[in-house]
Amino acid sequence: MGAGSMKQDIAVLRRVMSFFWTRDGTLMKRRIMMALTAMITAKLIVAGLPVTYKTIIDDFTHGSEGGGNTVDLVLLLIAIYALGRLVSVVLIQFRDVAFVSVLHQARRAIATDVFRRILAVDYSFFLNNKVGEVQQKVDRGVRSVSSLTDYLLFNMLPTMFEILVSSVAIAIFLSPWHALVIVGSAVLYVLFTVWVTEWRLSHRKAMNTAENTAKGVAVDAIMNAEIIKLHSAEHHEVQRYAHALRQYEDASVVSARGLALVNMGQAAIIALVLLVELLTVGMGVLDGSSTIGQFSMVNIYLLQVFTPLGMLGFVYRQIRFSLTDLSGMFEMVDSKLPDETGEKPPSSAHGRPASNVGPVLPIVFENVSFGFGEEGKQILSHVNLRIEPGKVLGVVGTTGAGKSTLLRLLFGLYTPQEGQILINGVPLPDIDVASYRQRLAIVPQDTILFHDSLRNNIAYGLDDARDDDIMAAARAAEISDELLSGPHDLDRTVGERGGSISGGQRQRVALARALLRKPSVLVLDEPTSALDEKTGRQVMERVYALAREQGTAVIIVTHDMSNVADADELVRVEDGSVSAVHR
Repeated sequence: MGAGSMKQDIAVLRRVMSFFWTRDGTLMKRRIMMALTAMITAKLIVAGLPVTYKTIIDDFTHGSEGGGNTVDLVLLLIAIYALGRLVSVVLIQFRDVAFVSVLHQARRAIATDVFRRILAVDYSFFLNNKVGEVQQKVDRGVRSVSSLTDYLLFNMLPTMFEILVSSVAIAIFLSPWHALVIVGSAVLYVLFTVWVTEWRLSHRKAMNTAENTAKGVAVDAIMNAEIIKLHSAEHHEVQRYAHALRQYEDASVVSARGLALVNMGQAAIIALVLLVELLTVGMGVLDGSSTIGQFSMVNIYLLQVFTPLGMLGFVYRQIRFSLTDLSGMFEMVDSKLPDETGEKPPSSAHGRPASNVGPVLPIVFENVSFGFGEEGKQILSHVNLRIEPGKVLGVVGTTGAGKSTLLRLLFGLYTPQEGQILINGVPLPDIDVASYRQRLAIVPQDTILFHDSLRNNIAYGLDDARDDDIMAAARAAEISDELLSGPHDLDRTVGERGGSISGGQRQRVALARALLRKPSVLVLDEPTSALDEKTGRQVMERVYALAREQGTAVIIVTHDMSNVADADELVRVEDGSVSAVHR
């Protein structure tokens, strides 16, 4: 493990532990201290039991020779030995009970923080990552919190502590030389295990990559099952999935071979130290320099030391796997933080508080240019545009001309490479973007609904919306009585991505959602593409009335010129430029 990797692991550990040891988590800190105290006490008791066992054996031996302690003392020592075993188990269970709530609180806090960060990252993140891969990384990362704390805090560290205490006891009650042999063999055991495990871990990322790919292919295929069936591409998707699984299989086989190597090496080290220690002490018993009790004590200590060490390879591997998974999750969500995209959180010193954003109109594009990457294709060049309250702006252009990019710039999903976007005179990066977006609403061409009720889909983002207002927005959007005849139908579930209702109904639900927000700016992307002519005409009449009666700025992106025949201004997006269309 290199210095860079160790530094990264330490950073991950500190980040995870910050969710356990929080500034205001007094109860959590108290529970952690209780758990650690119980664990240390249990290990001290366990480390002292072989000495008690040695005393019992020696007393029995001496008693049979006519000397030694009384029977009462021997019985007392036996009782102490049994009680010590019981108390150590009780303390370990107490540790688990004290820590379990801390663990779940920390896991919840980490999962919530990661979810918040995923929703806050740059929009390009969602364009460049598959949903299945993102979900897989988050699932593994959150699960790794439990593995990391369990194996590191309650397994590896206690084992190291037990080796130290056991070595001190052997040095006192037998000889320092024997203690040195046990410590040296334990160090050799650890170094060998770490070396082989690190070699195995080099294949962990390959396994993760293959697993992520397989999950991404599977989720992608399931989400697009209709397209796959329409194109008879089932065999192709199965082949893609099988190829990803084969890559995972190859990496897993190499890892399994490494496991066999580490198991054989560990067994050889344990056998060697057992041979040396038991042979040496056994010879001492024969020549009278050691007692049978000391022989038994050494045997028990060797078992106590090497039994948990027998799990070291697995424990160390799980810790490293957990750190790798957590690192992958944190790297993913930290890849493009809001401050890199121009988004400022409400508490930012560079932006206004959410309550003081004020009117968002007019919105002005000043010499805005945008492209993907430094050497990527230039999508828009030197765009100048003004969006006024109460005006309808029509945007036309061929497919791929940059209309969608223009809308994403408007919503702050992309940051201009040149120029600026002014929101009522204030540059977009200098305001609270989340609050700004609350003043905007969009009806996208490809309407995606949540697997939830009609009520929650229409009122999405408006938790305090009343059923009367939801129904009014639904009526304004021309949602048919077949789908929504009354408030009782608001509980109807629309299915995954809205798949249980027609494309036209999905588009009208999206329009109802937009109208319910009473936005300052309403954007419609091909608003009648899934509607019949009569319904489309009725919808457009309501949209134009919205601009006239409520002063809403309406932006209509369309190929259908009839939708923008009455627009106050018409612009064409072509070859990266935006120009006015004279009628």
